[in-house]
Amino acid sequence: MPKLVIYDVNPDFDLFKGDNYKYLGWLKSEYDNERVKRIFEDIDPTEKFKMQSMMYRYNSKFLQYITDYFHPFYEISSNGYLPLNGKMNKMKIKENSFKDHIDSYDFLKLTYLEDIVKDMNNRGVKIVFVASPIWYGINDAVFGPLQDICNKFKIPFYIFSNDKNFVHNDLMFIDGNHLNAFGADKFTSQMCSIIKETK
Repeated sequence: MPKLVIYDVNPDFDLFKGDNYKYLGWLKSEYDNERVKRIFEDIDPTEKFKMQSMMYRYNSKFLQYITDYFHPFYEISSNGYLPLNGKMNKMKIKENSFKDHIDSYDFLKLTYLEDIVKDMNNRGVKIVFVASPIWYGINDAVFGPLQDICNKFKIPFYIFSNDKNFVHNDLMFIDGNHLNAFGADKFTSQMCSIIKETK
């Protein structure tokens, strides 16, 4: 059981409305887990009927599993971190869409975020929310609903999305959303120092 969980928030994935169904494919093989069942039922109640078929659960996965067994996509030696080496390619910068979705929060996602906080509290695990730097920056107001949850449960939330050391700094990013290895090292060092000071 970890003592600390650092949850890096991505507004598109964690806060705004979108096609939640497209993420269910990764969970089909774990459907027998009661928590996973709940996710399927919350997103698409008809999935419980389809899940009766093992062919449906594992469709198109067999070859992937066999391939991963002999040649894993992620190397075990990575320890969960694969650095993005290289320099900024401005052709890969996506337009900042966060400002267009500020009124389209997903209630289901926010409910699950609150459930995660409650679960961590019940297990005695400290959780910290972080918004990583984005090349074009994000208005802090985007994180309003999550900030409300954090205030409610007295959970720290560190927003680095507009950090002047990173925003529009081409040396730190490989594209508009991802820090390169150099930027990731700088950010991780800065973030860890702050978290240690506020223990």
